[in-house]
Amino acid sequence: MLNIKDRGLLNTMQQHKHEFILLFFIIVYIVLWSVITVDRFLSLHAYVYDAGLFMQELHDVVFAHWTPYSFFMSFTLRGLKFFLFPIALPESFAFLFIFQTIFISLGSPLVYYISLSRNLSKNVALILAISYLFFFPLAGANYFDIHNISFLPTLLLAGYYFSLRGKRAPSIFLFFLAS
Repeated sequence: MLNIKDRGLLNTMQQHKHEFILLFFIIVYIVLWSVITVDRFLSLHAYVYDAGLFMQELHDVVFAHWTPYSFFMSFTLRGLKFFLFPIALPESFAFLFIFQTIFISLGSPLVYYISLSRNLSKNVALILAISYLFFFPLAGANYFDIHNISFLPTLLLAGYYFSLRGKRAPSIFLFFLAS
């Protein structure tokens, strides 16, 4: 026989079953694509190209000798690197690829909650969020080296989500980062 605590937990799990299913798909997505991207990177020894340039840009934030002009020009052209530079501090390319995979997958819950805010059912919102994870051009961004464009979908979705919720400051900030 279930006590009151167990019934409360079961009711909570029943109410949030769609979120648990989505969380399961996100975890599977992160694990599979992290293994694929890190293995591809290590087997090809691709320390240059986009991954090397991205890592160098992130290191420049910490180690470059900034003048007001160079800071302004760099920030206006690639402002995202000033917010992502801590991921370069461990100097691990594998961590960089795993971070990219996690960041791309964060768009899926945003699709789910945007769908719910547009009065779609939980089932339809779940299907849209899972299909976001399986959309090949988006998943294909994981297969290639890390690039600034791979952060665009999640940043745009987050900006749109905050815009729908009426939070102007985070929305403008996220749209600025996406641009």
